[in-house]
Amino acid sequence: MLGVCKSTLLRWIRVGFIPEPPCVKIGQIKMRVWKKDDLTRALYHRRFYYYWTRKQIDEQAAREKWRAEMSERGTHNGEPGAAQG
Repeated sequence: MLGVCKSTLLRWIRVGFIPEPPCVKIGQIKMRVWKKDDLTRALYHRRFYYYWTRKQIDEQAAREKWRAEMSERGTHNGEPGAAQG
């Protein structure tokens, strides 16, 4: 629907370009619920930023910001071997 691969979408969420949609558990299955606003934001981002290179985006700074937010929340920071807080 967005026209990007899953790894690209997950990277956008990880670095903070697109907020992560809420997770809903239906039976034993966990799903992300995408609202119309979420989809519109993702489509907008793809339209204007999809062809930027990683150097243009400054992914490292965005990743550090994300790690700081995760450590404040006390959740896993994404590093191998890191313990959940």
